[in-house]
Amino acid sequence: MLRKSIQFLLAAVLTATAFAAETSDLTKTSIVLNWFPEAEHGGFYAALVEGHYKDVGLDVTIIPGGINVPVIQRVATGGVDFGVANADQVVFARAEDADIVAIMAPMQISPRIIMVHEDSGIKTLGELSNMTLAMSPTDAFATFIAKNYPLKNVKIVPYPGSPQIFLNDKNFAQQAYNICLLYTSPSPRD
Repeated sequence: MLRKSIQFLLAAVLTATAFAAETSDLTKTSIVLNWFPEAEHGGFYAALVEGHYKDVGLDVTIIPGGINVPVIQRVATGGVDFGVANADQVVFARAEDADIVAIMAPMQISPRIIMVHEDSGIKTLGELSNMTLAMSPTDAFATFIAKNYPLKNVKIVPYPGSPQIFLNDKNFAQQAYNICLLYTSPSPRD
């Protein structure tokens, strides 16, 4: 998937710059991330470190994101050339006539989850009760959860961008991503 993400980004950037005049200089372009640099952004950084962008004539600047970074707005206003965003944000922005286009979806299934403490006994979304739940209130995911599940005695608060409160409060749940890092072991069963 990492290689596929790099290939899609390179293809998109090449398509966007195909009509630029050919020069010996690199074409400058930028991408803003939706979060602080982490595993799912690895392909962008790997291409930078390995020189793959330069190999195709690009000088790519990767701009780290963070909590509530306005990725869509930065792309729509021309502040950056590309951005990483959730698909629901793109749909909402297009509904408001934002001049943006989704060019790839590196994940086909949303990794969004609600993270709860194991000793809570909660195994399904329908069992969320008697707790504080931190979610980004403007995301479609939060709206979906709030409209489709009973959430008995659940207080919804803004997502803090850190697991600190979660780690210190057994009655606190929060949005998260369920992502795995995989590797090939040197020998079977290692």
